Amino acid sequence: MTPDGPSIFIGKALPPAAVELLVEHGFLPSDPSPARLKATPSTSGHEANLHPLTAVQGQIWAALTARALNHRQVAMLEIYWRARLAGEPALSVNEAGRRLAEALSVPHGEACNFAKGALRSFGRRLAQTLQRPPANLGNDNPGAANEIPLLALLAIETGPHGESRHRLTYDGMTAVAAALGLTAHGAAATGVSTADSAIDDLDEVVLLGMSRLSAAVLLRAQRSMCLSLDATIKAMAARAGAG
Repeated sequence: MTPDGPSIFIGKALPPAAVELLVEHGFLPSDPSPARLKATPSTSGHEANLHPLTAVQGQIWAALTARALNHRQVAMLEIYWRARLAGEPALSVNEAGRRLAEALSVPHGEACNFAKGALRSFGRRLAQTLQRPPANLGNDNPGAANEIPLLALLAIETGPHGESRHRLTYDGMTAVAAALGLTAHGAAATGVSTADSAIDDLDEVVLLGMSRLSAAVLLRAQRSMCLSLDATIKAMAARAGAG
């Protein structure tokens, strides 16, 4: 684990050394009650492991999670993520808008405006979190570099008619999956039900990023509640009235 950025949970056991370190610093109780362990056994055969994002991926994640994304922005990220996963070329705003129109059942022109607004919003978010925004050499002033924060998330290419086309970078793809809790089909964990059991499998394990401190608190709560990590989060949400 590193303090550089958020971590991603996956279904594997924590290494003994990591558990000992958490106990040593008070994040996990050193001697859970045997009676309680017997009364409330874990509902899963494993605990969670932590895989840290790189510094840049963590900064992109921070941009996307600093405040809630609206449903149009989430849909745009899903579209770009699925396109990158499928190995598609960069998408024009017109094509991204067409897919957004299908996803939201809105007119194509309105969806294109939504797409442009989402791209501007992503750029503003990234400008607030990136320590070193990517630079692009300007054609009008050779040798001058213009900082374009959006380039950390999306590579920008020029289409055959001079239009801008966008494709998620590798760092962007990783950060988006961590920010949205994307399924293998590229649907955000908060997505509306599609009525397709293969896509709407509520038990499917997704990757979701969080800060190291938040992860440590959850692991401590898991040990105290003697449940699987998933069941612990659901129980805590239910107690807060959000479950």
